[in-house]
Amino acid sequence: MTTPDFKFSPPHPAPLPPTGGEGEYGVDPVPQEGGEGEHGINSVLPEGGAGEVYQFVPALPSNAPNASFTSFRDRLVPEDVDRVRELVERTGFFYPAEVEVAAELVSAHLQHGDASGYFFIMADGGDGKLAGYACFGPVPCTVSSYDLYWIAVLPEAQGSGLGRRLLVEAERRIRIQGGTRVYVETSMRPQYDGTRAFYERCGYGLEAILADFYAPGDGKGIYCKPLTPPDR
Repeated sequence: MTTPDFKFSPPHPAPLPPTGGEGEYGVDPVPQEGGEGEHGINSVLPEGGAGEVYQFVPALPSNAPNASFTSFRDRLVPEDVDRVRELVERTGFFYPAEVEVAAELVSAHLQHGDASGYFFIMADGGDGKLAGYACFGPVPCTVSSYDLYWIAVLPEAQGSGLGRRLLVEAERRIRIQGGTRVYVETSMRPQYDGTRAFYERCGYGLEAILADFYAPGDGKGIYCKPLTPPDR
């Protein structure tokens, strides 16, 4: 197995926000009511190969904040470097160095493709802007473990469940790629209590705590979710 030599990881890898409020890290974890589908999300997520672009059928009223959201795609274009940079910056929660790391991962995929080890789900809005995105990839030197690196949503698209939809779609694609476990890292500070609760509601269990990892008094929690094989 070849380990990419251009792999980056943000100092605080994309923890999701506490329940309620504007949504720390620009992700809204509020679950959607009713409907079939994983995590109670009534949506159509058709399977397909690399580079698919398809219409997304959200269980949202027409006046929802991201009602103009039109589709998911996994094929990146050069303009996505600046789009991701702007999106992550607009969440107002990332340090400048983290914003640049997010953009660098897009550049790495554009340059190296799947060999970069980074895969993306881009949520395009009807206004031509990037409404949200997720980034994930296989953990080097493992058989079927994956990291979830980033999930971010524009402030005006928060409160609609788009962040949760991105998480569900990331898990679906990881299954298709043969992944069996997804790992997420987040801070153990009290302000992340809601973040950790969100992961736990979505089936992630706390596997380990590394004390003082990010800074004195700022430990890292490592969460994991086992995945069932995709339907055949």
